[in-house]
Amino acid sequence: MKRIIKSFLCIVLLLLIIRLSFYGILYVGIFLHDKYPAFFYEGDKTVPENDIIYLEKLSVRDLRLDMQSKYNDGTTYYRKCYIVKKNYLSKKKIYQLLSNYCKEYYKNHNSYDEVGFFFYEECGRMPWFWNNDGFFPDLEINSNCLICRFFISKEEVKFFEGGE
Repeated sequence: MKRIIKSFLCIVLLLLIIRLSFYGILYVGIFLHDKYPAFFYEGDKTVPENDIIYLEKLSVRDLRLDMQSKYNDGTTYYRKCYIVKKNYLSKKKIYQLLSNYCKEYYKNHNSYDEVGFFFYEECGRMPWFWNNDGFFPDLEINSNCLICRFFISKEEVKFFEGGE
């Protein structure tokens, strides 16, 4: 009788371990696919050279997701989004380089009343070759990767560090 009970308990324990292993592997797979989709991406990982901007030791990629708006009062707004490649510069130096770039860009393209610049850091959910084709999470979901935002108009330069 003891052998039957031991055998039954071993079978139940084995089934429990198999079930937990299955859900554990499934959970790890879903977690990795959510946090590091670049591991599973089999599409084109090249970045066009004309999308890359070099600012001293900082590489920035223009995502070409520009958006323009016109408000009821007649003011025009333009939005540009970028990915900043991983680097070892201090935040102060990064902000300075990005600020100078934004000011220069606005000086050369000031046909809008305000231009907003959104800079995202390269990460597992938003790799350097990130694209907006639906495989990767969109910019709104990646708002935690937002390094800083600049809003430049004829009157002022506004700077906001990080996401919302």
